[in-house]
Amino acid sequence: MTALLDWIGGRDAVIAAVDVFYKKILADSELSPFFEKSRMDHQRKPKVSFLSSVMAETPKFTTVYMRNVHRPMVNKMNLN
Repeated sequence: MTALLDWIGGRDAVIAAVDVFYKKILADSELSPFFEKSRMDHQRKPKVSFLSSVMAETPKFTTVYMRNVHRPMVNKMNLN
């Protein structure tokens, strides 16, 4: 069985998708305020790593891990 990551073109395809994703987020008037204080250059690497992992044959990120990593943002910005 081929991993989705390989099927879509590998890590380079994920990098391209992340770049498009962030351009769209920053251009969106409702979403961009959530990222005003973010250093997008620091966000890119973890996002590529996360997406590559979930599309690999053996993902390394768990629901618990993601919940814990995002908890401060959820609490600070009252997200649900």
